Parts: sequence; structure tokens; C-alpha cells
Amino acid sequence: RAFSTARRLQAVQDPYKTLGVDKSADKAKIKKAYFNLAKKYHPDSNKDPKAKDKYVEVQEAYEILKDPSKKEQFDTYGANGFDANGNPQNNPYGGFGGFGGNPFGGGGGAAAGGFNFEDLFSAFGGGARQAGGTSGRSQILVGDAVEVAATISFMEAAKGTGKQITIEPLVKCRPCTGSGLKPGEKKSACLACGGAGTRVHIMQGGFQMQMTCEVCQGAGIVIPRGKACGTCHGEGVVRERKTVKVDIPAGIEDGMRLRVAGEGDAPQTSGAPPNVSTRNGDLYVHVRIQPSKEGFAREGPNLRYKATVPMTTAALGGHCKIPTLEGDVNIKVTPGTSTGDAITMTGKGMPRIGSDARSRGPGDLTVEFKVQMPKQLDPKQRSLLEQLAQSLGDATARRDDGKPA
Repeated sequence: RAFSTARRLQAVQDPYKTLGVDKSADKAKIKKAYFNLAKKYHPDSNKDPKAKDKYVEVQEAYEILKDPSKKEQFDTYGANGFDANGNPQNNPYGGFGGFGGNPFGGGGGAAAGGFNFEDLFSAFGGGARQAGGTSGRSQILVGDAVEVAATISFMEAAKGTGKQITIEPLVKCRPCTGSGLKPGEKKSACLACGGAGTRVHIMQGGFQMQMTCEVCQGAGIVIPRGKACGTCHGEGVVRERKTVKVDIPAGIEDGMRLRVAGEGDAPQTSGAPPNVSTRNGDLYVHVRIQPSKEGFAREGPNLRYKATVPMTTAALGGHCKIPTLEGDVNIKVTPGTSTGDAITMTGKGMPRIGSDARSRGPGDLTVEFKVQMPKQLDPKQRSLLEQLAQSLGDATARRDDGKPA
């Protein structure tokens, strides 16, 4: 398919700012913002000389944000992630030529870094989002991810647990089976683009730019007025509350994210080509861990615990009770223990997670001692301490008369 594009010599503009949406905006909000702005600045209806340039900016912004890979590229590198033509650069800081390789690569339309210009062209043609890297592969529509947070206790993180997570993902509309149509109705070709899914606009200097049709969103077909499904209103998907069990592994750390495949949003299929393959997005669970009620401080797989012992136990030796992940245990306190002294209990820390789990085993538990001094003494206790000071030759300790020995 032959067409030409106006070469953009300026840097790629912030697509979020252009469409007036936040970075957290979902696909539906981005699409709505694009649709409204495309209508407002369309050259056929807006005769302002600046409207055409604004329309191009809106189109370019939407081309980035509707494509998950381009959106991620911009979120990661900003405008530096794209070349002067708006094409994603696999290594935006690598330069080209002798420093980063030939930016146009070899045959087949593939550029350095695996980017394929045929894919870019098919994206302008309004095709379904593809799971593969080449246009020859089967097209798959993938739904958006759903992200939620789950809070668990410290001991649940240590032992592992299962959580019932309630979500409201998009699911395929049952009455219309995702078509967006009333029973017995059919879609019709888009009148704005003649069913092509794209429209060609003449730019300044005589350049032509082929862009996704803003009316049918590139599908080439539309739902006729009055024939949309009454349940999903033509979207093909609806929100549905459901509960998903999420297995949280032992040793998980605060802030880690778990992926549950296929439990995200169903893709919107009302504007998709017939018989297109679909796949639900994934569910991402951000795990937050409450502080330990037992007094543990965590450093990766290792734990620290501060054990308070009486002055007499620290001086004479003895034992003290401390918590572990398996329950309370008594540990030995050696004579002469001071504040800050510590012992390490190997393998009594948190389970390791990932590749280290089998090879290295659990972390360690370090017990740090704090010697507790008596704040008040009765006459007998004071007398005993004075005798101890005398026997130790401590000439600086105070006596009952308030004077040093």
C-alpha cells in the first residue's frame, strides 16, 4: 500500500499534554480525548489555518498512546525515544551510523533493534493490535491490564497466603457477544473513510499524510445509529464485579508486584475486524506488607530483632525469650553481655523468593541485645550495688552519702 507522510523535523511532542490526559489515563479516556479533539480540529470542519497542524499533532499523539509499545517507549525515554519521523528508537541514546548502527537496517522493512516499518504502516491502516512483531503474523486484540493493591500481615508474607481480590474488569458483553450490536443487526462501512479505516490529508508543501480515521478508529466499519446493543451501548464490553484468588508466595517483599495472567480487561471488539483473535489483559497485584507485630525489622531475606535483657542477666549470663517465625524460643545470654552485642541465628529469617529460594535457603535472624538498667532502687538493692562497686574497685560510683567511694 503506497502513501507518503510529511517528515517531522521537530521533536515528538508530549502526547499526554497534546490530548489533555494524565499518564494514569486508561485506554477509554485516551480514546475519548482523541475523538473529541479530532472532531474539533478536523480540516474539513475547522477552517482555522492552524487547525490542520493541531489535527496532525492530535493524530500523532494518539498513534503513540494507543500502541502499548510506543506508549511504554515514551514513558521510558520521553521524546528521545523517537526519531525525527516519530518512529520508536530501540536505543534512543545510542546514536546511529558508527555509534548505534544503521537506523534503517536490512531488508523486509526491519530497522535496527527489531522495529519493523511495515508494522508502523499497518498501525496507520487501523489494524488490530498484534501480538507478533511482523504484519504477517496473526492479529490478536489484547485487553488492558488491571492493577490493584493487596495488604497482608508480616507473618502472611513470611508463610505465604492466598487472598481473595475483588475487581471489576471489562468482560465481553453477553447479549451481543462483543459485537456491540442489537440482535439481528449488522455493521456498515464507515462513510467518513469509505471503509478503508484511514483518511489521506494534504499537508503544507503538498505532502500527504495517511491517518487513522477518527470516526471508526481505523476499523473501517461502524455501528449504525440506533442499532447499538442496549447493554454495552456499542462498546462490546461491560464492567463486571468478580473475585479472583491470588496466591502470594512466602518471602514476598513489600512493593512487589504479582501477575495473574488473563484476569485483566477483555479487549473491546465492537470495532474489530470479524473473527479477530482476542486475549484478556493481565491482573497485577501490588503487595503491601504491614509492619511486624513481633518487632522484626526486615532487610531482604534477613531479620533483626532487639532483645531487652535485665542488667543482672547481662552481667551474670542466663537466657531470654525471643520470637521467631516458627514461634518463641529461649536463647542463651553470655555473661558480660553489653548493649549492642548481637548473635546470628542462621536460617531463621524470611524465605527467599525467586532463583535464590532453593540454592541458598532462608535468610538469617540477628538478635541485638539491649541491657535494661533499673531506674529506681530500694535501700537493699542500692546497698548490694555499692558492695559490688566496692569489690570491683569502682571509685567513681556514688554512695548513700552522695559521695564517691
